[in-house]
Amino acid sequence: IGSCFAIRMTDRAGGWCDGNGPDWTYRGWARCSNGIDYLGSARGAGDRRGSYAVCPTGRTARIGGLQVYYAGVFQYTVLGNLVSLAAT
Repeated sequence: IGSCFAIRMTDRAGGWCDGNGPDWTYRGWARCSNGIDYLGSARGAGDRRGSYAVCPTGRTARIGGLQVYYAGVFQYTVLGNLVSLAAT
């Protein structure tokens, strides 16, 4: 797997990873203010559509980013920095 780019927003977290699937995959991950972990769709490394885990309405993403897998086995987490998307 190549470099991973993870972000966390108020109510979601995720991003994408460079590289070549299908053995290496990633998923967006968020631990929300209700204490539950949520996962986004599984994507193959190099799929820049990204994967984002979204918290339920009224909940915030306390921590999150990407979870990286090899052959379906969890390898490590890439934490995302909080990003504010202010209206322009």
